Amino acid sequence: MKLKTALLPLAMAVAMAGGVAADWLEPTADRNYETYCDPKGAEYNKLHACFVADPAYIKNLEFFGKSLFQGYLSRDQKKFVLLENDQNSKSLSLLLTKQYSIAVKTWQVINPIDKPAEKCVFVRISNAGHPDEVRLRQNFCGLDPISLPDMLWR
Repeated sequence: MKLKTALLPLAMAVAMAGGVAADWLEPTADRNYETYCDPKGAEYNKLHACFVADPAYIKNLEFFGKSLFQGYLSRDQKKFVLLENDQNSKSLSLLLTKQYSIAVKTWQVINPIDKPAEKCVFVRISNAGHPDEVRLRQNFCGLDPISLPDMLWR
């Protein structure tokens, strides 16, 4: 019974991810890392999650090949943006490596006053295969890039 309890959260996350395989999109002049993550970018105010990580970690995502997300790499290959497929969906982006599982979900604060709603990113890092062994669970609000912890690639 303990095994079923531990596997249930991971199974739910995978099912909710919607089955979209890891996909680094081909950047264009209109859609790329900078258009989402630079404050002057045309897509900056849309729901997305910008990250900073070691290139070794990013390459490990590609090597492991089981992640579920869509996004753009920066030109220097040290940053990336994850995009929402459907902003009304409950699906998660999943970044999977041999050692860690990262679940990411963007969301927007509902503001009862006519002010622009703040955009947030929920990040949950757990040990791969052991979703109950959570290393980080945090909401990041604002549009600044999130620096992933170096434990992911060290």
